[in-house]
Amino acid sequence: PVLGALFVEVIVSQCLSSLVNYIYLYKLKVAITDDALRAGWSGKFYAWINGISGVLQFFIIPLLLKYCEAHRLWLFMPSLMLICTLYQFGTYQKSGLFGASASFFCIKTMEYSLRGAANEMLYVSLDYESRYLGKKVVSLIAGKFGKSSMAIALAVSMIVYGDHDNFMFYLLATASIFTVLWLLSSVRLHSLIDAS
Repeated sequence: PVLGALFVEVIVSQCLSSLVNYIYLYKLKVAITDDALRAGWSGKFYAWINGISGVLQFFIIPLLLKYCEAHRLWLFMPSLMLICTLYQFGTYQKSGLFGASASFFCIKTMEYSLRGAANEMLYVSLDYESRYLGKKVVSLIAGKFGKSSMAIALAVSMIVYGDHDNFMFYLLATASIFTVLWLLSSVRLHSLIDAS
C-alpha cells in the first residue's frame, strides 16, 4: 500500500512540476522578450535553484531530520507548494514573472533536495524487494508517466485553445487543482507511513 500511494503521489507531483515549468517558461517569454537577456536571467535563476538546493541537501536537511520525522516532509512539500500556487493564481494579472518564478523555484528546489531525502527515508523502512524493485518502478514509471501525460495535455490544450485570453487563468486553475491533489495523495501516503 505504501508503494501504491507513493506511485500516485509521484505521478501527481510530476504532473504539477511539468505544469509549473510550462507556466514559468510562458511567463518568462512574455516578461523578457530579448533572447540574450532571457537566457542570462534564466541562467542566474537556475544557479540560485542549484545553490539553495545544495545548501538544503548538505546542511539544513540533515539537521532538520535530527529533530523532525522524515514522513512529515510529505506533508510539508505540497503545503508549501499550495501557498505558492494560490498566491500565483490570485495575483497572476499583477505579479508578472514573480509568481511563476516563485512557484517554479519552490518545486525545483524541493525536487532537488527534500524529495530525495524523503524518498530515501521511506524506502529504508520497506522490505528488501519493495525497497529495490519498488524504487525502480516508482521512479522510472511514475515519474516519466506524470511528466509525459502533462506534456501531452499541454500540447493538446495549446492546439485547441492556442493563445486564448483566459489561457493563463486555466493553467493556474489546473495547477491549483493538481496542488490540492498532491496534498491529498501526500496525506494518504503520510497516514500509511504513520500506520506502519
